Amino acid sequence: MGKFKILAIALVFIQLSVKAQYCTNDYRFTQTPVFTFAQIDYDTAVVYGNALNYQGVNQDLLLNICYPDSLVDTFSKRPLIVVMHGGGFYTGSRNDLNTMCIEFAKRGFVAATIGYRLGWDSGTSGCNGDTISNAKAVYRGFQDTHAALRYLTANAATYKIDTAWIFCGGESAGGVNTLNLAFTDQGEMNGRLPVLQTELGDINNSGNNLQNSFSLKGMFINWASIVEIDFLNATDAIPMIAFHGGSDQCLPIDSGTYNSCPNYIKMYGSRTIYNKLISLGVCAELTVKPTGDHGIYDETFDSDVFRVNRAACFFKSLFCNNCSSTYLTDSIAANCSATSVLNVEDAGGISFYPNPNNGKFSIHLEAKQEAETIIRIYNVLGENIYSIISNGHQESYDVDLSKSPKGIYFAGIYYEGKNHTEKIVVE
Repeated sequence: MGKFKILAIALVFIQLSVKAQYCTNDYRFTQTPVFTFAQIDYDTAVVYGNALNYQGVNQDLLLNICYPDSLVDTFSKRPLIVVMHGGGFYTGSRNDLNTMCIEFAKRGFVAATIGYRLGWDSGTSGCNGDTISNAKAVYRGFQDTHAALRYLTANAATYKIDTAWIFCGGESAGGVNTLNLAFTDQGEMNGRLPVLQTELGDINNSGNNLQNSFSLKGMFINWASIVEIDFLNATDAIPMIAFHGGSDQCLPIDSGTYNSCPNYIKMYGSRTIYNKLISLGVCAELTVKPTGDHGIYDETFDSDVFRVNRAACFFKSLFCNNCSSTYLTDSIAANCSATSVLNVEDAGGISFYPNPNNGKFSIHLEAKQEAETIIRIYNVLGENIYSIISNGHQESYDVDLSKSPKGIYFAGIYYEGKNHTEKIVVE
């Protein structure tokens, strides 16, 4: 056997061993902290790059990073989670997510919160900002996110980062940065607005001169959206856990413009992204607060911990290769020992027949429901194209999509405080 083949087998064995270590530890990477606050090292204002800001002034690009103390942590490498603050690309700070970083580190991750360049001509009211200036702000955030990931990958040995397991996430604008990082490349950016690269430079050489490559294993998205759902395709689809308010007017959960402003670009929110990932066979989890506006589960320390716990369990399911897609409308506490809630295999007796179908199919519940039952059908863009609202006392519901285009749809069933999502194939 050749030397290189032996080396390749050894590397695969090491990767599988590390993955098994992440999976079999009882409490690490779960809803339960395994380190105390005193056992977390915290480096603040780490310079990961430098670039011209909105006002044309050189600005240091900074991040905070926290990780378990090497004197108490027996792991030689730890997965990395990078989080980014919100603020519409004109306000906010990396320090806004310090608590979240510490909580991830207490569960065994290396966690970084990054700052990125802010500022654009936002106008004097909600809808009269300069859209080109806004696009430049989004692009600068995109560049800085790449620069930060290059820096962290280059310094993996210093922080004991396992570069095979990198996750990224953020709130609002920080979530937009993450979605761009995951699904958008230079060519796609140029296709939207070529002037960005011409004026601001490439994505991969801004901020620092590091050449380190990286790839994401999953996303942690909070009330965010992407400018083009077709940027998400089978070649770059990765698992996602997301949180979004069903009544979010700032960045709509399905599709729409920022604050419904007619002059801003249409964007596609978490539910559309969730549906697209499911259609591609990629694991995803979405928690929707039906009446929630922008920034759900962000009001208190406990709500931050709630999201960290669910994200940690989601990432652990990836380590253990047992991730199962879930759609929730209740803030169910994380429990990494449990399987998914109300997924296709545990749907409380719900069945769909036939599926695939010609547009006509029936939904059968296990028993008559006493409370209101809501059935909504969405297309892959997250648009609600068909609805049934019943006062209950019914077991079967007939759906007719025969006048709709062939393709993939999603049925959302809501009853008795429960919900279930099913992929429907119309041939």
